[in-house]
Amino acid sequence: MRYLRPIAILAMLGLAAPASGDDMANYTARCADESAEAKQIVEACSWLFDSGQLKRHAVAATYINRGRAYIRLEEFERARDDLGRAVARNPGLATAFVNRGIANSNTGRNVLAINDFDKAIGLAPDDPEAFLGRANAFLRQGEIERARRDYDRVIALKPDYAEAWYGRGVTYLETGEADRALEDLDRAIEIAPGNAAMYVDRGRAWLAKGNMEAAMGEFDRAIRRDPNHANAYAQRARTHENLKQHAEALADYEKAHELGDTSEAVTAKLKAAGKL
Repeated sequence: MRYLRPIAILAMLGLAAPASGDDMANYTARCADESAEAKQIVEACSWLFDSGQLKRHAVAATYINRGRAYIRLEEFERARDDLGRAVARNPGLATAFVNRGIANSNTGRNVLAINDFDKAIGLAPDDPEAFLGRANAFLRQGEIERARRDYDRVIALKPDYAEAWYGRGVTYLETGEADRALEDLDRAIEIAPGNAAMYVDRGRAWLAKGNMEAAMGEFDRAIRRDPNHANAYAQRARTHENLKQHAEALADYEKAHELGDTSEAVTAKLKAAGKL
């Protein structure tokens, strides 16, 4: 699970050359515009660096903006580099540690990510983003109870944060508490009904309770929201198998594999059917 933290950095970016004030203003605004396309943000921030006209106090903020854009583009190594430069220039910015933690976690560096989130929390003890990031990293590490405590903290700080309810629901799935998982996943979907992954995991919760019909409905909803969600097809295939619907199961396994699911379970099913 992955998230981005909005940050208003425009005011931190300085203009240094009156002769090129219009260009500087335009690129500064674009670099800091979180609603812009990520590639445009990267281009604008890079232009600012190349201009040689950024004030020293603006350098860290510009690295943060470009690093966040790289996260959106899933260029996590570049994001790590930029956010590391931001930390080096201003180690007092919690958002630099939060976003570097996101980049670290998305490259499997969960121990480094947790360290970054710890530092962010030290700088901003009531920042829900830092707790959410650390919870996600703990979950990836398999530290379920520590993840759940951080999700609890996020919910206390920001009760309408869908991803915190979702993450905590997944921790309950991991510990076999399907009813509690459903409660949290219901709340997450109520807040953010467009997230296909939430429906997949709610389907998993219904499977854990033995309700195949409800599970199938959730996987169908996930696929309607995101027709390219490989895990939704894989989970629906397993449900078809449980219902002895073998042709439908095979079709979903093939679709999951086509969309990038190369897990052992999916591969084994397709090999057994002579499809690989």
